[in-house]
Amino acid sequence: HGKEAVELFSKSGLPQDKLRDIWNMSDDPVDNKLSKMEFVIAMHLIVCVSKKNLPIPKGLPASLQGLKSAQEQGAPTGPPQP
Repeated sequence: HGKEAVELFSKSGLPQDKLRDIWNMSDDPVDNKLSKMEFVIAMHLIVCVSKKNLPIPKGLPASLQGLKSAQEQGAPTGPPQP
């Protein structure tokens, strides 16, 4: 999902250096493409920076790390399904 993500992220209006920092923070382990969860994390950070004028964190916040870890271990990360 690398190329498609880059195209979408570029529409945010953020400078390339900020998008690169967000990508690097989200793409862990580094494989130069984003899993679904990595994409969600990157989009969340892009919205926080571009729409809410928050600074880019120095590292992935613990809450997002926990969400990613839970998803990788197979725990449900969305609302309960009926």
